[in-house]
Amino acid sequence: MTAPQSRIMRPCMALLAAFALLAWAAVAVGGPSDDASPSRRSEGRARSDGGTTKTPKKRTPPRKKRASGGGAVSPQREAAVLAFVRKNHPDLTELLAYLKDQRPREYARAIRQMYPVSERLAKLRKNDSERYEIALQSWKVQSRVQLLAAQAKMSDDPAIHQDLEKALREQIDLRCELLARDRDKFLARAKKFESQRKHLEAQREKSVARQLKMLLRKEKPAKKKTPSKKGAQKKTSPKKGDSK
Repeated sequence: MTAPQSRIMRPCMALLAAFALLAWAAVAVGGPSDDASPSRRSEGRARSDGGTTKTPKKRTPPRKKRASGGGAVSPQREAAVLAFVRKNHPDLTELLAYLKDQRPREYARAIRQMYPVSERLAKLRKNDSERYEIALQSWKVQSRVQLLAAQAKMSDDPAIHQDLEKALREQIDLRCELLARDRDKFLARAKKFESQRKHLEAQREKSVARQLKMLLRKEKPAKKKTPSKKGAQKKTSPKKGDSK
C-alpha cells in the first residue's frame, strides 16, 4: 500500500466504523425479535384441555430484515450530492471517491444519507440565507465530529481528542447562535403584535361605531327608470308604408 493510499485508508476506515455503529444502533433499537420466550413456548406445549395435550401451532418464521446498505442510487441524486460536497465540504470528496471504488455499499449509503440534507439546505438557502449559513456550518461541524469520534475509538492520540473537543464546542456555539437568531426574530414579531394590539385597543370605540353604522345602514329603494323622449318618439312614430 502506497503512502497516499494509507493516508486515505485511515479516515475511511474510521468513517466506516462510524457507519457500522449507526447500523448497529438502528438494529438495537428495533426491539426484541418476534419469537416468544422459552417459558411461553413451554407453557404452550404443556397446556392441556381435559387431559389431552394440544398440538402446538406452527409458527411462521420472522421476516428477514432488509440490508441497510442495499439499493442503487440514481445518477441524478449522486450528481447532486457530489456537487454539494465539492462546493461546501471538499474534504469529503477524496473519502467518497475511495468509498465508491472500494466500498460501494457504504458509498451508496452515504449518498442516500446526504441527499436529503443537501435538498433541505438548498430550500433553506432560497428562503432564509442567514439561517442557511448557520445550518451549513453546523452540518460541516457535525460531519467532522462523527469522523473524529470514529478516529478516537481507534486511536489514543491526544491530538484527535483535542480536535474532537474543539469541534463539539463549535457545534454548541453554532446551536446557541441559531437559537439567539430565532429568539431575536420572535421578539421582533412579538413587538409588532403588541403594537397592533395597542392600536386596536385605542381605536376600539371608533371601530365599534363605524361597524355599527355600516351594519345598520338602510338601503335606499332603487329609482324607477323613466323612458327618455327619444325612446318614446321611436315607439309612437309610424313605420314606412303604414300611412297608405
